[in-house]
Amino acid sequence: MFGRPTDIDCDLWRTDGALLIENAISSDELAGLREAFSRCAEQAKPDWLSGVRAGTRPAAFFDLPDPMGLDDRFLEIVDHPSFYGHLMAFSEGQVIFLSPQFRTVPAAPLSYVGWHYDVHRESTPLHMIGADLSG
Repeated sequence: MFGRPTDIDCDLWRTDGALLIENAISSDELAGLREAFSRCAEQAKPDWLSGVRAGTRPAAFFDLPDPMGLDDRFLEIVDHPSFYGHLMAFSEGQVIFLSPQFRTVPAAPLSYVGWHYDVHRESTPLHMIGADLSG
């Protein structure tokens, strides 16, 4: 069964456009996702580097090809019970899963191509604004 957001959760979502769900996944689940991602990235890296050398792939970032077909753990996180009920409530039951993307970028202050196809070129895409929540 999926949990539902509380009234406070809904207020935070409306006010902030974001909601922190503490302990949404277990440390074992997170370790498994990290292991799966690292393994899949390592397997796909040679093809990506060949594409970079050939000029057919961007060097500024690396996407796992067909991530949902690479490991069942990636599928399991899509409708995880810790947040899926919230997602359903906030989207009024209109969840669309479109173009899953698992991207890595180099560890540098500027490591993105600077624009996104569905965002005006003068803005910073929200998915590229990160926060260090580790401490």
